[in-house]
Amino acid sequence: MGTSQNRAALLVPTYRKTPQIMANLAYLAALSSPNLHVWISDCSADREKKNYLNRLKSQHPFVKLLFHKQRVPLYRDVAASLALMQSYNYLSICADDDHVSLPYLEGSIEVLESDSSCVCSFGNYLLWLNGSVYFQAVNATDSSPVIRLQQAFDANAFNRLFFTVFRRSAMQPWINFCTGHPLIGAFFDALHHCSLLAQGTVRHQISGFYLWTGENWDTDEKNHEARKRYYADVGLDPEFANFHDLHFGVEGINFFVGEHCPISHLGTRLACAQTIWSSCMASFKEQVLRVEPGYSEALAVSPLAVDALHFLLQKENCDDRQILDAFEAILAVFSAPLAKTYGAHFRRSLARAIVT
Repeated sequence: MGTSQNRAALLVPTYRKTPQIMANLAYLAALSSPNLHVWISDCSADREKKNYLNRLKSQHPFVKLLFHKQRVPLYRDVAASLALMQSYNYLSICADDDHVSLPYLEGSIEVLESDSSCVCSFGNYLLWLNGSVYFQAVNATDSSPVIRLQQAFDANAFNRLFFTVFRRSAMQPWINFCTGHPLIGAFFDALHHCSLLAQGTVRHQISGFYLWTGENWDTDEKNHEARKRYYADVGLDPEFANFHDLHFGVEGINFFVGEHCPISHLGTRLACAQTIWSSCMASFKEQVLRVEPGYSEALAVSPLAVDALHFLLQKENCDDRQILDAFEAILAVFSAPLAKTYGAHFRRSLARAIVT
């Protein structure tokens, strides 16, 4: 891994305080060394937990602590923390209830150091779901960012690249997109996934493991409830979670066509946006077809929003700013001020985009 300090860091966002979480934080802190700094960002605002983390830091000098006075939405916390970690070449993220091995981190860094085209690498990715362990891996090595997205993005799959080892430089477009974003919802790990795939290749290496514990996500019902909590955290009616796939499809357009996209070529940007839009809208249309009256009833207070929904369900191509107008009309049913802020934010981003 090398011997210089500030070469690599592991970020652990945390807000819970259970015996399992506290033990896992101690384990992750013990991975720290001069070559690997462990940053723990805690937004529990719990004095006892703060004292516990300070004791960990006293035992492990290469642990760094960030404390928040109140609960911070996960992806806002992660983006702000990563913005502070500019001096590192390599970064990784680990949830406070997951496990990551040292060989996973070291082996992935070795891959990144040996391949300049690779933006992230990871070892054996293990998912603990319903009492069983499943193995997953991603290899996306085509030279085209569009093909890499087509191969490795799925609106209905957990987007694993959030928990890889990645280049700090490759994180900047995602951090910039998050900064000042008016609605950071329950999908920003997937946007992180797309940003990395757009910038370079992704490689799987055989050393070590990341163990993702999915007790809170192991059924469609739990998944939906988790999304509802995320949207409630950002001030929306939890029922906005029903529009989750539509929301992410719009965010995919905003990222790839707006000012923070890491790609300058307009045709490639639009093709990447189209990949995300098509995948997300296929999932959204399937949901609406099952219970269409429920969606119309949810928007019934605004005929404009009902018309917007019907327009979006028929919209195949993403190269049209009418999509943003239509989504803004739907969002306004849940929060008119947020919809106005959201639309203005992304119109400015689209106007500032530099394309070739």
